[in-house]
Amino acid sequence: MLSRLRRRSSVIAMAATVLVVVVVLVADVVIKHVAEQRIAKVATCRLQATGSVGARLPGTFAGLGAVVGSVGDVHVSADGVARDGVAAHVDAVLHGVTTGGATSGGTAVATAPYSAMRQQLVQMSGLTDPVMSADGAGLVIVGSRSGIPVVVHASISTSPDALTVTPTAVRVLGRDIPVSSLTSIPLIKDLARQLDPKVFALPGLPDGAVLTGARPGQSGLSLDFSIPKHGASKAETVCPAATG
Repeated sequence: MLSRLRRRSSVIAMAATVLVVVVVLVADVVIKHVAEQRIAKVATCRLQATGSVGARLPGTFAGLGAVVGSVGDVHVSADGVARDGVAAHVDAVLHGVTTGGATSGGTAVATAPYSAMRQQLVQMSGLTDPVMSADGAGLVIVGSRSGIPVVVHASISTSPDALTVTPTAVRVLGRDIPVSSLTSIPLIKDLARQLDPKVFALPGLPDGAVLTGARPGQSGLSLDFSIPKHGASKAETVCPAATG
């Protein structure tokens, strides 16, 4: 009889333990989903994104952590983040995030398709129907000038809040010519005045983000950012309160 009671008590204890675990897991999922939605709303406002924005909390029990003010790592992705007329896709990872808006820092990558820079290419190169692509660590711009095919090679450089594209050489009429020597060719000598460095400004970077580098890729130009440690702030003073 005693052993039967002990077995029954053990079964009840195990069932209770399983029930507690299930309740905790369900609560974590629900709270985590709500937290992700609220972070996405704030990110949409802070980044001024015009496309879809999503947030993900990959940490174990991140939802329950949000209840006590600690969110942990946050992954944010956003489409349609525009700066200086160029729209990009942004992927960011923030570490040590709290519900008060503090973070221990992070990184972000903004990738803009070359087609998004078309208007700036026309202004910078003076070429008809210019198309940009990667050229090793630099860029190449292909177009035409007065019906003559022209290929422009350019280097890229960065400052904390801007990207600069600098034309360095031109291939025209079967010759590779430094931009500084274009005035020696009568048909395109005015092209030299057009091929000035183009600065793509990045005003209003969120959370003090700093541009650290640029990488040409097959599908577009990727910009790397570092995000410094940031103290708690009242997001509602910048963006509408994220509710729901």
